[in-house]
Amino acid sequence: MKKFARFRSAFLFFCLLCLTRPALAEDPKSITPFPANGVTLESQLVEREPAQLEDWKRKALALSGIFAAVIGLNQETLELAKMDQTSIESWKKVLAEEWGVANRKQLLEKFAFLEAKGDSEVFREFLRLLEKNPDLTIIQMVKELEYKPEIINRLYFVKEKKGLIGDRTLRAWDFSRMALLCRIGYQVGFISSSEAWAYLERILMKVEDLYLSWEDYASNYILGVIFQAAELGLEIEAGNQGLRAYAELINRPGTAWQISWGRKVTVNQAGGNTMDDVLYSPSPQLQAWKDYLNGRQCYQRGELSDALNYFENGLTLDRQFADLWLMAAIVYNRLNDFEKAVEAFEEYLVKEPGDYLTRIYLAEVYEKNDQLQEAIAEYNRAIDLDDSRAEGFVGLGRIAINSGDYQLAVNYLRIAQNLAAGEEQGIYYTLYLIGYSYYKAEKFDQALSYFLRAYNGYQDNMYLHYYLGICYLYNQNSKLASTYFERAVALGLKIPPEVKGLLNGSQIP
Repeated sequence: MKKFARFRSAFLFFCLLCLTRPALAEDPKSITPFPANGVTLESQLVEREPAQLEDWKRKALALSGIFAAVIGLNQETLELAKMDQTSIESWKKVLAEEWGVANRKQLLEKFAFLEAKGDSEVFREFLRLLEKNPDLTIIQMVKELEYKPEIINRLYFVKEKKGLIGDRTLRAWDFSRMALLCRIGYQVGFISSSEAWAYLERILMKVEDLYLSWEDYASNYILGVIFQAAELGLEIEAGNQGLRAYAELINRPGTAWQISWGRKVTVNQAGGNTMDDVLYSPSPQLQAWKDYLNGRQCYQRGELSDALNYFENGLTLDRQFADLWLMAAIVYNRLNDFEKAVEAFEEYLVKEPGDYLTRIYLAEVYEKNDQLQEAIAEYNRAIDLDDSRAEGFVGLGRIAINSGDYQLAVNYLRIAQNLAAGEEQGIYYTLYLIGYSYYKAEKFDQALSYFLRAYNGYQDNMYLHYYLGICYLYNQNSKLASTYFERAVALGLKIPPEVKGLLNGSQIP
């Protein structure tokens, strides 16, 4: 409900407020300028349009009709609302804060931009982006080009609708905003009624030349609304609200939307849009991508159950989305659901068989679940993929330790030591495991050497202090042994009574 409420408050001024920033630098050269002088406030308050307008004027006003219907603006007079001082100041504030228009000059420059390019240029930019990457899926483009989520939504929309929209792009969106801005300009006194009508007439001529009917125009406009709303992930809400407004306008008796479309047949009129084109159901792949992004955010916050819900829901929509399988597997593993973690890792590896680290992760899950043969097989597959990395050899060494084959463990871990020489934390862990292998084999001199080399990375590890104490004890150095045992106790380890007895009366807690 919060999301929908936020949408309603934003969308009521969607066209007017939220989406008024230009895509590119504005170009004021393409419009015939109005006279340099504006109209005075006094004359504006006195000036009124006839109650009954000619059909062409009613149609020109109706070009902003869907937006006007959504927010309840006047649709049968040039003024948008009652023209008094309060209204004028209110609309001036809207122009200044949301359109960046504070005077007549800036208004005319805004007209020029909308007529020359408008926000349709943004649609064209997305179209060019898709054309430059024909062999990539949207998700691949996102990963390779590091796009933000709002870009993803728009790319999906353009890919789905580009054939229906065609070369006209989303000009109805621009024309509607032009008509609305013209009326606001008159409302605040930046242009006169004659200037406003001259401009609206020119817009109407362009619209009737480019579009086949009210439905064609309205459909293209609503597609523009959906494209803009995609940046916020509110495509469906925006489209539905536009469809409801259109239905009201076209079916209510006496509206300008029932006046016939006056135009000559031109080549521009081929391939119009219908309301069937407007219906926008984001692909399951897009919904799955949203679940993936939401799940990642939950995971980063440590909300594992919520993250898993998103990942599992995404997989019901798109089971080919490899990264969803990977993230689900990682969460299953952290929740100690090893069986599901294995299934998810294996699904990911079917799609990405060359992913070295994921094979390591899968092998570690097998190892934790005491499926040692499976773990060994996965570590070896990882090594086959890349034998220049240490993780596979470390895994094999750890399994050899737990199996009691300490010499084999040392052999694997020595390889890992050479490969991890430049990795600070990785080398400490490897040195620690080599030391532990010698310790278990009761080769305490070798164990001591490796434990001391690992010490910088394991100063807070109570077991390392304990092992160092044992090594020094066997080397007849009871003073250092006592020191390390004391540190182990301080870190939370309880020293066995039999070890205390070997210290010949040293004060061990």
